Amino acid sequence: MKQTSDEKTIENYLYDNEKILWLGKPKIKIFSVLDILIIPVTIIWLGIIVAWETMAFSIGAPFIFQLFAVPYILIGLYVLIGRYILKIYLKRNTNYCVTNQRIIILKKLKSFKVESEEISNLSIVNIENKGHNFGNVIFGNGYIMAKAYENIGLEFLIKKRNYKNVPLAFYDIENIDEVNNQIESIKYEMQRNIELSDKEK
Repeated sequence: MKQTSDEKTIENYLYDNEKILWLGKPKIKIFSVLDILIIPVTIIWLGIIVAWETMAFSIGAPFIFQLFAVPYILIGLYVLIGRYILKIYLKRNTNYCVTNQRIIILKKLKSFKVESEEISNLSIVNIENKGHNFGNVIFGNGYIMAKAYENIGLEFLIKKRNYKNVPLAFYDIENIDEVNNQIESIKYEMQRNIELSDKEK
């Protein structure tokens, strides 16, 4: 079978004797449940800031006061519009992979960024089924607030706030049961091999 360009790229980051068992990409799903809260709050935010800016101009406030609201307007526009552009870009340039040894997330930004975890270290695999076998596979728990920033275009806040133990995840993928079953099968085989090795000692 002819290899895809994604497979060829992933193979550059594999260990010796490591094989690709599943390869996929996130579906471009723009809105999330949190947007029900974020969008109205951002619109109110922008309304207040624009009202401030309009008032500052109308009363002839000093130039520094007229500029005061500009950064907040830019923040509001990013949250309302810009983060969706970033989210689409990231999804188009992200690959998820399950091998016989690891789960791998490969993102192409200015350069390739690789995140991975040994399957033998995965004690918890959480499945978020959004219906029709579509959803998220999250490898661990981590901090709730850090998880809230994931997959909504605000991922940079995780790094800025220095959250630790942020779990890796495959977001917005189809056939989540297939991915979970693949991982559970690998974990079972690993455990079985350990038990057979112990018996031989």
